[in-house]
Amino acid sequence: MVGPLCLLLYAATRAIATSQLSCIIVVRQLINKEAYLNLAERMRAERKERNLSQEEVAHRAGVSLRTYNALERGEALDPHYSTLRSIADALGVSVATLAEEIALAGKA
Repeated sequence: MVGPLCLLLYAATRAIATSQLSCIIVVRQLINKEAYLNLAERMRAERKERNLSQEEVAHRAGVSLRTYNALERGEALDPHYSTLRSIADALGVSVATLAEEIALAGKA
């Protein structure tokens, strides 16, 4: 996982080689990627806490195993709200519990 210090260091390095606007875009993308990785970690932790397989959660949520697997690996970076809501319901948690840092990253 990329830490905040690494993000700032990377941004400073990129600022030297690119325009300031490009640097801001790169930093925002990295922050969003980190937020989605945190979403993936929370999904995995909630699933494991309930002793559920990915297949069980996907089935309960009404999403494909491929979709669920991509979300839990942090590869799907723009899940639809209805997908998050279905997964949260399947896990017995709120969407806010799963997506808290995504909302914060959008404000960065």
